[in-house]
Amino acid sequence: MDKSWMHADRTSKAYKLGTTYTLMELTKAIRFGHGTENLGNGLGDIGFDPYEFANVIGDGDKPLYPGSSKYTMFSALVKLYNLKAKHGMSDVCFTELLILQGDLLPEGNTLPSSMYEAKKTLSALGMCYEKIHACPNDCILYRKDYEDSTNCPTCGISRWKEDKDSI
Repeated sequence: MDKSWMHADRTSKAYKLGTTYTLMELTKAIRFGHGTENLGNGLGDIGFDPYEFANVIGDGDKPLYPGSSKYTMFSALVKLYNLKAKHGMSDVCFTELLILQGDLLPEGNTLPSSMYEAKKTLSALGMCYEKIHACPNDCILYRKDYEDSTNCPTCGISRWKEDKDSI
């Protein structure tokens, strides 16, 4: 299975098609009783539970609130979670945002009300994120060989922000 879409811009057509194809393959595997080991995407290696996935997909198809046709619980949660990752929101901040969103939505909405519930839903799909430090000049990512580095080997700038008061 071609995985090049994973490295594409998240707003690109290639990325959207890749994620859609992967979800379709997972759904087929669950519906027809096949395991996820042979899908070629590595989900079988991380303790992926196909029955939990099926429950989440079933719940994810429900409208975000009665009468909603634009968003499902799952699509709204993924968009909000992407904002969390993109802007570096803390878990506490994200929980407060979910609570506020839930209060703003009509009665009967299906949006999770805490980071814990959101993580449970997203982890059932194998979705998580890992924070990786990057050089402020975008020269390198501090992972693999550079994981313990404190300065960029390309431009020499410090990995860490310096306090105004530091000498």
